[in-house]
Amino acid sequence: MRLAHLVTLRVFSKEEDDDAQVRACFLSFFPFDLEKEKIPLNRTSAAGFEHKTIVIYETTITKPRHCNQFLKALFARFSDEQKAIIKEKLDRRITDDLCLYFRFDKDRFLAENQLFFVDTGNCFHLKISLAAFPRTKDAAKKIVTKLIE
Repeated sequence: MRLAHLVTLRVFSKEEDDDAQVRACFLSFFPFDLEKEKIPLNRTSAAGFEHKTIVIYETTITKPRHCNQFLKALFARFSDEQKAIIKEKLDRRITDDLCLYFRFDKDRFLAENQLFFVDTGNCFHLKISLAAFPRTKDAAKKIVTKLIE
């Protein structure tokens, strides 16, 4: 059963960040090797405030096998408390176009290798386009509930 149409992960890295560490943490989200699976890891640069360079890492996966593996591995990393938070806020986390969004604190992930939900700030951005049929929020919620359990 297809769980998602696509999964996009993105993180912004300032020039004072350890680029190798940010890249390694980014790759640790995936339960498979992006290079072996021929999934591109996009690395772009942008000009930030005060002429500082910002590096953006981004990957989008679209194959059902990859999306399912990613989601199962991601939800396995969540604590029971985090799963309860997801359930509690599910109505607000799923948009009308059936996308589920998460933000994870980047600094805490780099330091502790654990995922912590945040609403703003320096974070990893995750967008999951849920493969719900029929295309309703209730069907999308069922997919997330299955992943939680």
